[in-house]
Amino acid sequence: SGACTQATTSAFQVVVNQPSVAGTISGTNVLCVTNTGTTLTLDGSSGSVAWYKGTVSGSTITYATTAAGTALTLATGALTATTAYKAVVKSGVCSSASTADYVITVSPLAVAKTISGNTGATTLATAVTICSTSTKLLTYAITGSVGTIQWQYYNGGTSTVAPTTSAVWTDITNATASTYNAPSVGQIGNIWFRVKVSSSPCSDATSAAVNVWLIACPTTVRTVETPAVAFGVVAYPNPSSENFNFTLTSSSAEKVNVMVYDMTGKLIDQRELTPTEVSELQVGDRYPSGVYNVIVTQGENTKTLRLIKR
Repeated sequence: SGACTQATTSAFQVVVNQPSVAGTISGTNVLCVTNTGTTLTLDGSSGSVAWYKGTVSGSTITYATTAAGTALTLATGALTATTAYKAVVKSGVCSSASTADYVITVSPLAVAKTISGNTGATTLATAVTICSTSTKLLTYAITGSVGTIQWQYYNGGTSTVAPTTSAVWTDITNATASTYNAPSVGQIGNIWFRVKVSSSPCSDATSAAVNVWLIACPTTVRTVETPAVAFGVVAYPNPSSENFNFTLTSSSAEKVNVMVYDMTGKLIDQRELTPTEVSELQVGDRYPSGVYNVIVTQGENTKTLRLIKR
């Protein structure tokens, strides 16, 4: 103020917060119910962190009102059911940001049940054997079963002993229902079947194996008869002012009898020919104009033609 000494205010600080950035959660998202849990990590966030844990029911997630942790990592602890997590990040006075829901699926232990419908025989002598292209319905008891179904088979050959733990089982393609028509695997011998149930990442479980004795189907020879060529005769040209030619269709080599009658019923020409000679036959060059009936016979086959001579 004029020649007086200057006076200054105290400093006024303005704090500028960067916007809240939620970041991304990473970690294991599938666990077996026997696991002790997993650790989730939040990457790329900006602001203070609050983790929330939620229950999952179908497509609905319900989060607890209290935070489960505030660090960039979170140990879930043992989980017994599918559980969801999210992180809410807040930077100062800026609006908070939330991550996408991170769902950890908890799979139950696989449980295998029993198979019914097999022959129950342990020796070929006592077995109700079936042909290898026939089928026998096997039924897996799904009540109480846990996991996806996969039918398997093992060929025990002529052995009557049940498969040991070292047996190599083969998955049957597309056999994932509770019933299976054995033995469409196309095997012969003492064929064993079982059901493997899977509830990943838990260990698989398998049912007790049952056997079906299969024998080779009888070989049948099918005789295919060659169809006989239909008997037929054609005369051309018809009408004609000169000759008539003939074409014969027949699978027989028997002689062919050709008889020509005029309209009064009088036999005016008769010939006995081989099938080849019929195709070379020409008649009518000396016939007067009129209508003629030609009867062509070979064995039990007869064909009648009407010729018009101009």
